[in-house]
Amino acid sequence: MAGQAPPLIWTSHHRQHHRVSDRPGDPHSPYDHDEPGVRGLLKGLWHAHMGWLFNPSLESDPLRQCPDLARDKDIRWISRHFLLLVLLGFLLPGLIGLAIGGTLLSFATGVLCGGLVRLFFGNHLTYAINSVCHVFGRRRFAVADESRNVAWLSVLTLGESWHNNHHAFPRSFAHGMRWYEIDISAMFIRALEAFGLAWDVVRFDRVAMDRRAESLARIGIGGREAPLSPVKPLGERSGQAPTDLGDVE
Repeated sequence: MAGQAPPLIWTSHHRQHHRVSDRPGDPHSPYDHDEPGVRGLLKGLWHAHMGWLFNPSLESDPLRQCPDLARDKDIRWISRHFLLLVLLGFLLPGLIGLAIGGTLLSFATGVLCGGLVRLFFGNHLTYAINSVCHVFGRRRFAVADESRNVAWLSVLTLGESWHNNHHAFPRSFAHGMRWYEIDISAMFIRALEAFGLAWDVVRFDRVAMDRRAESLARIGIGGREAPLSPVKPLGERSGQAPTDLGDVE
């Protein structure tokens, strides 16, 4: 209902982004061109924010990137009925408005606020992770890309803007990795876990975080210019589960 693509397609693009982040093949890197200066910066931000969605050569291969989800019948059902679910995301707020107000105006208000306005703000905040969080902010972990933590975005994005943390620990359920890093999504997942509605929640303790930070700093792979040997897509692996802390989930 967020209108951001069928789950299989979304996950395929996201895993490809992690495999070759900010390098050739990344579907939404701000650094997909060599134009310098302010003009180049704005061009990169636009591409990462929305421009990549209009790329006619953009492809997705869920069977290579996420065969685990491709085997999930519920995920396949949601992906097949994506447009229907997006439409329900407009209809249901309208029906709630109609039930409360009892008029066509209240129905239209529900569709507008719960549908169009929600979709506009929700998507642009998500797009900001791809654009803003790969250009501005701070880097705690010297990962081989330009992912950054942007504190002022954390409340609006429910914790997603601790993006450098996410690239360092892509399997972690929490993006906020310090007590002061607000992560509303992680709070929600903890609540689901407490009620038995989420399980196998992946955590990393402070020792693992510090060890990875020290390892990355010692190797010195941080930054876009560093060489990268991307991990294979899941569909091309030997079948063993990834064990490295930096493996893409």
